[in-house]
Amino acid sequence: MQPFDDVGANLVPGQVVQVRVTGHESWGVMVMILHHEEIGASVDAAAIDSPSGSTRALLEEYPAVGSELVAVIQQVRRGYPPIWVRLTIRAQDLKCPQGAGR
Repeated sequence: MQPFDDVGANLVPGQVVQVRVTGHESWGVMVMILHHEEIGASVDAAAIDSPSGSTRALLEEYPAVGSELVAVIQQVRRGYPPIWVRLTIRAQDLKCPQGAGR
């Protein structure tokens, strides 16, 4: 296991990563960042496009558990273990990753 400060040191906001959906929650989805499995990560419902036009994705609009997606890092919390990464999978953010999390 790497020391806390070294884990995910190369993850930064705006970076594009590959993720696998591991679970659904009322507030969004839990994901695993591929090649960074030791780091916790999630996508809030507000960071998922809603085909229904809602401001946040409805539970039935969440990507399926097990699906692999491209995501953009919005925030990396390193204040205390575990490191936690918030991501977005909105089409607008994927087109312009540096603007993600505005």
